[in-house]
Amino acid sequence: MRPREAIESRNAQEARARIAVVTPFLDKTHGTERIIAEWIARLTPEFEIHLYSQRVEDIDFSGITWHRIPKFPGPHLVNFVWWFSANHLWRLWERRVRGLHHELVFSPGINCLDADVMSVHIVFEEFLRRVLPELRFARNPVRFWPRILHRRLYYRLVAGLERRLYADPRIVLIYVARKTSSEVERLFGRQRQSL
Repeated sequence: MRPREAIESRNAQEARARIAVVTPFLDKTHGTERIIAEWIARLTPEFEIHLYSQRVEDIDFSGITWHRIPKFPGPHLVNFVWWFSANHLWRLWERRVRGLHHELVFSPGINCLDADVMSVHIVFEEFLRRVLPELRFARNPVRFWPRILHRRLYYRLVAGLERRLYADPRIVLIYVARKTSSEVERLFGRQRQSL
């Protein structure tokens, strides 16, 4: 490559918009994660993709910068609270210290408070309503109570975050299925948007 072409190529890369993708894990074996991986692969030629994640498998990293956030050992609820806080702090540190600004923050589901665009693959408010009878302590042996308590706390936390985020008209929501669109409309008053 000649010097002029190298400079033009570098300038073109610098001019590409930066997208932050915030998801705890990404692979091609789970449904939602596979869809996100395919979206990212299609976006990399035109956008600078920064992936904030704890675990990534089976992903081609050409055109993607992975910002690995360590996983916190222990129950899922504890790691989720850590993940939710850490990805905000990580991106804040990079913005303030390294000057790394993102034009768009995308989150598949409830992963951060500052997403511009979120995809909705499950509505935990509705899921919790359906499984709550199964999660009653009286219906389960005492040895399962710690697991039941953990699930109830986790589902309630995520449902509370959904109430805040899915109802916010500034966040563009992408629905994976009509069912999720109907649930968000019914539970949070969000009308379907046409893009």
